[in-house]
Amino acid sequence: MLALLSVVVSSCLISSDHFGQRSCHQDSECPQIAGYSCVSGTRWPQKPCGEDEAECVCEVIFPPQAGGIGYDGGGPLIPDAGPPPDYCSEIRPLLDKYCLGTCHGAQMGFPNVPYDFRLDYWEPGPNQLLADGGAGLPGVKARLDRIDARIFLDRSNLMPPPPDMYPIQPTEADRALVHKWITKFDAVILDGGCLPTEGLVAMKNDGGMDAGSVDAGAPVSFATDVLPIFTGGNCNCHTGANTSGTLSLTAANAYNNLVNVNTSMGCNNGMAKRVVANSPQTSMLWLKASNDPNKCNNFMPRGAAMPLSQMNAAQFDTITRWIRQGARNN
Repeated sequence: MLALLSVVVSSCLISSDHFGQRSCHQDSECPQIAGYSCVSGTRWPQKPCGEDEAECVCEVIFPPQAGGIGYDGGGPLIPDAGPPPDYCSEIRPLLDKYCLGTCHGAQMGFPNVPYDFRLDYWEPGPNQLLADGGAGLPGVKARLDRIDARIFLDRSNLMPPPPDMYPIQPTEADRALVHKWITKFDAVILDGGCLPTEGLVAMKNDGGMDAGSVDAGAPVSFATDVLPIFTGGNCNCHTGANTSGTLSLTAANAYNNLVNVNTSMGCNNGMAKRVVANSPQTSMLWLKASNDPNKCNNFMPRGAAMPLSQMNAAQFDTITRWIRQGARNN
């Protein structure tokens, strides 16, 4: 019986906890939990990765570490199966989507927002220095326990705020992914291609993202993706002969009337910008479409039962990604 159990446990460890050929060259490149090591991808029994070996992967070493596997809480725990979530490509976009807005990014204007940390970077770098030259506010790295509590554990006080205050809500799968990344994989960063201290930056002219940026999703075309949202019935007050607020969103005028253009005097005395490239949270178009507290006057579309973010989440996401990608006239 013991021999059979040993075989079953061995099979489970090797098949379900294999990292899907995630490459490595040394143990430090693997999650520093539960016995993961960088081993040869071609030799069995498991052998440490050789200096000149190209095919090495992160795996749980079998037999288990001394002390046994912690089914009952003793010894090292068995980690979740599969590769750990990647900070740059999987976790950071979720924080950007659900936690920044006017709360935990560069623009912290939401009521009762704490001003002692930000979640738009891993930890402060040269671009986040304070006005007096001091170190910037702590980032994600310093608030992992708090993030886990507010996005997953504390069910009576989850973030972001309720839908009537913050219409963009994470799915349960989104919440579970962040929780898994923090608790099961020690918030490993891996190599997703972003610089942990940098925020979103503009897209290159060729459509690629500059180094250090977070992917803002599939490229969005203003002409084929964004403009039809305005001309398809959502913005009747601004199309055809109508130019409410001096804003015309016809095909000929929409782009030139939006990007880096001041709002009308009836909206923040004309001091706000309708669209600021790479910055949805400072773009009045986004603020009004999301019913953000920092918007001026009514949410949009005007006269609708709900803002665009709730009425048509896909269209709102398209506008958001277009702005994040540089609000290009493409």
